[in-house]
Amino acid sequence: MSRTDVRLRRRAARRRRRLARTLVVASIAASGLGVLAGHAIAVTGHPSASHLRVYVVRPGDTLWSIAVRIGAKGSDPRPLVDRLTAMNHVRDAGIVPGQRLVLPASSA
Repeated sequence: MSRTDVRLRRRAARRRRRLARTLVVASIAASGLGVLAGHAIAVTGHPSASHLRVYVVRPGDTLWSIAVRIGAKGSDPRPLVDRLTAMNHVRDAGIVPGQRLVLPASSA
């Protein structure tokens, strides 16, 4: 084995160690930020638990049908659908039977 081969192997090993260290530090930093962001959302993002109810989605339910069922009689369900979507982080109105949805207590 020549000196050049030894140097190249050492350089490659140093690069791998540096990359591994960088990935570990980045992972720790990302985890820490995720925890902090989650805590901030949990603290400020939701009203107190006494103002919330939970609804378990049944087969055939849609956000619209749930909003009509829990909303005030004769009121427009669109604002309540938007509120349910935002509160439960639902994308494209994709709900499935058995899913638990957080409902605002003031919707009844």
